[in-house]
Amino acid sequence: MAFVQMKYVIDSLLKQFEFEPTFVLLLMAHMADGSKVLVNG
Repeated sequence: MAFVQMKYVIDSLLKQFEFEPTFVLLLMAHMADGSKVLVNG
């Protein structure tokens, strides 16, 4: 039950921000340097 509540709180907090993942342009789309994203809030 607490896990579901935690997911709900995190989801509601993350909706306040805009995430822009950085991709490497290759034949297949891979994320650049792991999972770095640009967060605008």
